[in-house]
Amino acid sequence: DQLRTNIKSDRGFVPTLAEYATNFTRQYGTKCELRVADGTLKLPSLAELELLCVAKEALNNVRKHAQASIVHLSLESKPDGAEMIIRDNGRGFDPNSATQGHGLTVMEERVRSVGGQLSINSKPGHGTEINVKLPPPGA
Repeated sequence: DQLRTNIKSDRGFVPTLAEYATNFTRQYGTKCELRVADGTLKLPSLAELELLCVAKEALNNVRKHAQASIVHLSLESKPDGAEMIIRDNGRGFDPNSATQGHGLTVMEERVRSVGGQLSINSKPGHGTEINVKLPPPGA
């Protein structure tokens, strides 16, 4: 895993994320499908960077823990902001467990730092869904 995360300035956020999803599939054999609902996502640079970091951490968790065969990653612009959902068909976990990892805490801190909210929905044997909601730019 790379210690540094950056958005390739000549390509932008969505193409950088698409490249990461493609490389994830190729490298680890877990299919990662990316869907961008409206084709463009207009967010401040810091919010884009934090979303990319959250996506990478979530995919890293899938690779290390989930034993999933597929991950669905979706981005959508909405009137009340933007939403990113990362859902896998892996083994799931109890999000209320005292053994929650450091990575989940860091993801939540990243999202809050740009005014957003992160929620985790998971249950042993039923996969995991991470939902990130960001306010519209300037809100």
